[in-house]
Amino acid sequence: MADTMANTEQYNSEFRAAVEKRQKRPIIEAKTIKREDASGSEQNVNIVDIAGVPADSLATREDMENIIKEIHPTADALELLQAMTLTYQQGRGLIVEGETARGKTYLMNKFTQLMFGKGARPVDFYCNGQTDTSSLMAKWVPKTDNPEDSEKWAQWSVSPCQTRIEMSPPYGSVL
Repeated sequence: MADTMANTEQYNSEFRAAVEKRQKRPIIEAKTIKREDASGSEQNVNIVDIAGVPADSLATREDMENIIKEIHPTADALELLQAMTLTYQQGRGLIVEGETARGKTYLMNKFTQLMFGKGARPVDFYCNGQTDTSSLMAKWVPKTDNPEDSEKWAQWSVSPCQTRIEMSPPYGSVL
């Protein structure tokens, strides 16, 4: 019994220390820094820092601070927010999968608002086991009245090895 109480007291003191540390340095925080632009003049830039992963934001500082108050990150949520930040910085898309009602859409919405301001919405797709990856890929469809071009496009879009096809002017070519 004494061992259990000692372990509980040690856990409580570690927990209190972790809470105090978090209060001193938030996991997610909004910052405004000065940065020199291409012309040499200083500009204020809003930054959102998600557990040490910073990203420029177009949101106002006030919006970022209000949005951060709405996020209560678990370890999994924080990991997802960091992945979103890194893929955003790289200009890449991110596919998130997981069980229903785990907060994926909520976090995507909050992250988008952190980057672009209140009211911004992400482009999202809802998928299931029958969703094909080609349904998620962006496609350019030529606007043409030439039936031959339409046939070329149809053949190319279903071919396993998609190569360059020549379209009638003025549409150019497609890779």
